[in-house]
Amino acid sequence: MQLIALSMQDYPENYLEDIKLREQRKFEIADNIEEVKKQIEMIDDVLSGAVMPENMSDADFLSAEERIKVLKEWKGFVKSGFLPERFTRNIYEHLHLHCGYIAHHDRGGYYYTYWNDEILRYAVKNGCVLSPVPGVFYEWKRFLKQFTIRGDYSDINTAMMIILKAELENVVDRLLHETKIMYAYETRNAHVSLLRELEIMHRDLLSLEEEITDLRSNLVHLIPEKYLKVMINDYADLFGDEFIEQPVH
Repeated sequence: MQLIALSMQDYPENYLEDIKLREQRKFEIADNIEEVKKQIEMIDDVLSGAVMPENMSDADFLSAEERIKVLKEWKGFVKSGFLPERFTRNIYEHLHLHCGYIAHHDRGGYYYTYWNDEILRYAVKNGCVLSPVPGVFYEWKRFLKQFTIRGDYSDINTAMMIILKAELENVVDRLLHETKIMYAYETRNAHVSLLRELEIMHRDLLSLEEEITDLRSNLVHLIPEKYLKVMINDYADLFGDEFIEQPVH
């Protein structure tokens, strides 16, 4: 199973067998799902009920054909997990000209204001799944707060947010799927471990019951008078009957 890279932590293919890694991954997934859901909620606020437009419109500075091209590149950028090489000039120009952002020194400056590619580089190197995760989109609150949907560009900007939301929902689904696999592994192994523990306890109980039986038998045969008689006879054999009959001074 290919994992979504959520951090720089290395998880081998059999990481479920390592309880420390399994617990770390479990909490990592939970934290990321919570963060992604917050992003989705904020996107819903930005959309304010808007739906995907059926067609793109023409405007003086961005034709319908150009909008479709920007949307295609934006979708590729989001699906790549925000790889910097997929952050095209068309996306950059549209964001700072028509989405409410200010221009930066260059395209790279804009990219690193909102995204960080360290996890992506790690993911590519280790064969992980590239997804739009919070660790990459680290300034998502600032980005979404500034994003505007209005005027001549409301159609393309609405579509951009809907595309982003859909990919974030896909991230949640994939992480939940991995969690279900983890849950199945843990419950299955817990069941086997408990059965083994019950077997050991049953053997211990049988052993204790045997000891109790022996103790009960010894208790039945432990008669003080009989024990004293044996002891007196031992002394008499060693020192004679007269010794036993003499009083202790």
